[in-house]
Amino acid sequence: MIRGVDVSRHQGDIDWNIVKSSGIKFAIIRAGLGSNQVNQDDEKAERNITECERLGIPYGLYIYSYALNDADGVSEAKHAIRIALGHKPSLGIYIDMEDADGYKSRHGIPLDFSNSALYTNICAAFTNTISNSGYIAGVYASKYVLENIIRNDYLTNSGVKIWVAQWGKECTYSGNYNLWQYSDSGVVPGISGKSDMNYLVNDIKVSKNKGEYGKTVKAWRAVKVSSYYRNPYDTYDKAIIKNAQGIITEMLPGAINPFHIGELDVWVNEGDIRQDISNQIVKLSNNPKIESYVVKKGDTLSEIALKYNTNYLKIAKENNIKNPDLIYPGQRLKII
Repeated sequence: MIRGVDVSRHQGDIDWNIVKSSGIKFAIIRAGLGSNQVNQDDEKAERNITECERLGIPYGLYIYSYALNDADGVSEAKHAIRIALGHKPSLGIYIDMEDADGYKSRHGIPLDFSNSALYTNICAAFTNTISNSGYIAGVYASKYVLENIIRNDYLTNSGVKIWVAQWGKECTYSGNYNLWQYSDSGVVPGISGKSDMNYLVNDIKVSKNKGEYGKTVKAWRAVKVSSYYRNPYDTYDKAIIKNAQGIITEMLPGAINPFHIGELDVWVNEGDIRQDISNQIVKLSNNPKIESYVVKKGDTLSEIALKYNTNYLKIAKENNIKNPDLIYPGQRLKII
């Protein structure tokens, strides 16, 4: 794993020459707070970005979220995009989903399970806007928030990058993740005071709910997938929902869907992979009976079921939806 830092105005003027020479390999830089207003830009963002670019330090950006609805989420994404203009945040742009100052609770919408659908929709509004603008999109949150509040179907099927906060010697988050914030009290030469410390995870773990926990996705692995893409940079709304299997023949670092299954000429990400079958004979196996539907604002499962001449309970069961009343725009459903 590669070690890096995340920084904001709280670290003041950072001596990035010293930071780089100390062994720090990447940075995640706060672009600002909340919606797209200049007075909410992080006052050190531009300096931190240009210094990282000058020294060739890979970096990403994040926005500390105050969003209370979808429109706020879009505005926060536009805030980050405005800061990113003219730059290349190769590690992605993240929504920081926490409530450290109690803002969400004070407005009567605490970051808890009762508001799971709302905060999932906000994350989706943010990441969709980021992805549609050509950037890699991601979500930062604590292990608890990722496992108990943000909906798992969004996290696993949307193609977004996951930055998990769990301070300690081990990350026990059960899902896939790309960044791990392991400390809030690191000491880094060139930075005054304490720093948040992170690892960039090189090998992409296949999570428990995919049946192959602890293994890594590598070239020449044979895998079963439940969806795939025609292009390595396609966003999740372009996913083709079909079962298939084949051998990963190429990896493209930095792509949304970095694994190429050569014999099918398709691309997948870790969320598409269901099983490592390297010890089995690999044969092409598509399922033409499966269709997909992307939920639109105002949709209900009952209305979707009528369109496809099926039952809403069947759709809920097939998509592991525990509460049929909780679906969100952008969610991709399998229709059988």
